[in-house]
Amino acid sequence: MNLRKCAKRLDSRKLSLKLYDSWVRQRQGRPRDLKCPESLKEVERIGLDNFKKQLAQPRREHLDSLRKFSSEIETSDIVALLVMMELPPLEISTLLHRLSAQIAEDPNAFYFSKVNMADNCGSGCG
Repeated sequence: MNLRKCAKRLDSRKLSLKLYDSWVRQRQGRPRDLKCPESLKEVERIGLDNFKKQLAQPRREHLDSLRKFSSEIETSDIVALLVMMELPPLEISTLLHRLSAQIAEDPNAFYFSKVNMADNCGSGCG
């Protein structure tokens, strides 16, 4: 392999790692507009809203950013990023970060409180 190909591969890997890291960081934030569900219908509405905010929209943004940088990333790295988007580590990382933030905020809080469940739903809790 010549030096130019090696450099391009290294640049591709660095950019891929930066993209993935940015995706993880963006998804670790805790929403500011948390609400406790009052009824089963409200639980369903919040669940759908969480799905949109925590899974559908971030994945759409990930695909947009991947498209934006696709000319600079090798096909093998694009495939690896696409596969990682479908596997749970991103959700696990998000959930662990949120649990850590919840415990830091209130060490006596329990995980299955209404507010925490509303926050955690859609980030790997199920």
